[in-house]
Amino acid sequence: HIEMATTAVEDEDAQVERENRRMRSWIERTFANVQPIGPDVPHPWGEQPKEAPRTPDLIEPTGPWSLGVRAGDFVYVSGMRGIDPATNALVEGDEARVRRAFRNVVAVAARASAQLRDAVRLVVYVTDMAAHRPLVNSVQCEPEFWGPDGPYPPRTIVEVRRLNQDDIVEVEATFYAPRTKPFNPDIAAMGVASSLLGELGLGHTH
Repeated sequence: HIEMATTAVEDEDAQVERENRRMRSWIERTFANVQPIGPDVPHPWGEQPKEAPRTPDLIEPTGPWSLGVRAGDFVYVSGMRGIDPATNALVEGDEARVRRAFRNVVAVAARASAQLRDAVRLVVYVTDMAAHRPLVNSVQCEPEFWGPDGPYPPRTIVEVRRLNQDDIVEVEATFYAPRTKPFNPDIAAMGVASSLLGELGLGHTH
């Protein structure tokens, strides 16, 4: 019985070690080639196609951060706020600002051929939960985003004391968009309102 128990423990230890090796291998593969996303960064699949969406109105970052990065099959988008890339200024109106923040997320994700349906995680920061959470819910349900029936990604919404430039909302997102997925420049325009149906690129937005 002791010999059998010892063998069982050894088998369990060996299985744990195999799982640990697989996890280490996955981490190495995923993060060995972390690539920033931005207008001056080569496309993740090599030379950027000529038809890739762009915009001349790029908002400069407010600090030492990137719009997002691709790490393996995942795309991580920095917190986007209600800044209009055409003016580098916050848009007027609470609802419009929430909508603008989500549109900025869409623009960054599109640069890595990710769509809203690829979103696997949202974190939303608001400065007034009672006033802004209903707006976030309403905007997410608009047809240009997830629509009234979803499916919706997992979301965390947090009230904070203050955001940069005294904005009211900031949205960060994670997307699962495998590298094997072919680049599709039309993704940038999918689900976006008519005001965004022109060329979409990546600005530094925050």
